[in-house]
Amino acid sequence: MTAAIAALIVATLSAAAIHQGLAARTLAAGQADRQAALSASRHLITNMFSLDHRTADRDIGRALSGLTGKAREEFVAATPKLKSQLVQRRTTSTITVLATGLTSLKGDSARTLVTADGTVRTPEVPKGATKYYRWSLDLTRTDDRWLVSSLTLVP
Repeated sequence: MTAAIAALIVATLSAAAIHQGLAARTLAAGQADRQAALSASRHLITNMFSLDHRTADRDIGRALSGLTGKAREEFVAATPKLKSQLVQRRTTSTITVLATGLTSLKGDSARTLVTADGTVRTPEVPKGATKYYRWSLDLTRTDDRWLVSSLTLVP
């Protein structure tokens, strides 16, 4: 009888340890997904809105690398006009991400909020004009990368 009780206790403790290990692994994976989605959001906003007329092709390519789906299609469609305006006006824009937050994460989909300050400089406005932005981003995990599939300015 004592051997049976001892075996039951060992089995129960083993099951509890396995459960705790799996729960810790799931929590760690969830934290990694959160951080990856937030990082992708931060990088996309930085890449998409930090543009220089002298390096327009490289800058636009960097922004495109973080986009997928509808957001990518819209950015590709806007690229010729964007590049033309950058070059004609000799524009340089920089963005500083102030904060990111995760509003939802489920499977391969996430939604984040990003706040940032952006400064646009031209020869006519060499000190630049600063604007304040807030975006809501929908992200999709694609080939182990979080890519932005939708981008909306938040009033």
